[in-house]
Amino acid sequence: MSTIEGTEVCAGSRPSRSGTERVGGELGARFGVAQRPSAWTPPAPEVRELQALVRRPEALPEMRAAEANRLEAIIAVEPVRSSVAEHITYLDRHIGQTKTAVREHVNSHPALRRQSELL
Repeated sequence: MSTIEGTEVCAGSRPSRSGTERVGGELGARFGVAQRPSAWTPPAPEVRELQALVRRPEALPEMRAAEANRLEAIIAVEPVRSSVAEHITYLDRHIGQTKTAVREHVNSHPALRRQSELL
């Protein structure tokens, strides 16, 4: 057994359903003592960039679907219809550009390219 802030801690971690910060902190401390996880290291800059690039094309199709739904709805005002249609065209172009940027980023970093080839 070990002690964390005056509290005895068993070698095993115990699950708890309490959501208080104090209990959560104690459970985190017990886990650290019991499991001894390795220190977190942030991802490499090229991986962080890739994550940001990948998140964008995931969000764009949702925006496009919302606009397509608006276009299908009865919109009697022509300036609104054309504005929505123009936005859909813009989103389609931007989705393609972002996918291209992801491919170019992966191909410009040898480690990412190798991982992509393995997938």
